[in-house]
Amino acid sequence: MEMDSKEGVAQRLRMLGYGSSDPQGLWGVGTQACLTLFQMDSHLPATGKIDHQTATELEACAVQLIMDDQ
Repeated sequence: MEMDSKEGVAQRLRMLGYGSSDPQGLWGVGTQACLTLFQMDSHLPATGKIDHQTATELEACAVQLIMDDQ
């Protein structure tokens, strides 16, 4: 799955606790709001859009969470 796909981003947001009211696997207003919140929490520009910087930070946070759980 592509990390910068909307499905991949939504999956990682859920993994990190940024759950949305949108049905799993669908991108909607709720998922976009969660992405914006993640961006704000990560001190990134809060655009609600999947850009390279956001995708990179989201992936790094997901990897760190997995490593911390081991």
